[in-house]
Amino acid sequence: MAIHKVSFNFPDRLLGKSDAIFNVNRGNGKLGTLRVSKGGVHWIPSYGQKGWVMSWRKFDELMVAKGRKKK
Repeated sequence: MAIHKVSFNFPDRLLGKSDAIFNVNRGNGKLGTLRVSKGGVHWIPSYGQKGWVMSWRKFDELMVAKGRKKK
């Protein structure tokens, strides 16, 4: 299994207008940045600037359909 390093920076208040930001690194390079907001998630790969966004409802559907169930 690949080992990823994930670091994060949470705001000092409840999640509101500021996103929670997770920096994801694989090996010796950056894989991307995950921004979590009240509206959904935003993935920005290391090679991109804009990335992809998904609502929480779509994220739920994707995880149920494509994710691996935790034992």
